[in-house]
Amino acid sequence: MELLTPIGLGFLLNFFLFLLTKLLKQTMKNALIICSFTFLAVFFTSFLYGGWGGMGIAVISLGMMLFTLVAAVISFVRNK
Repeated sequence: MELLTPIGLGFLLNFFLFLLTKLLKQTMKNALIICSFTFLAVFFTSFLYGGWGGMGIAVISLGMMLFTLVAAVISFVRNK
């Protein structure tokens, strides 16, 4: 149960970033690209940080990746 908290936090962070980019009149494709780069930036930052803290940041980035994948699938299905 404790593992789901940072995953959910990453999911929510990327969700709010996605909403912010959509409010700034970005297209769905651009919003997904921004969310993908944010996930990659947080993931690689976890390697730079290292140790237990870096592992926690990596778990948060896992939630960010999950949101990006879910949003991409929804976008793909919606466009078909």
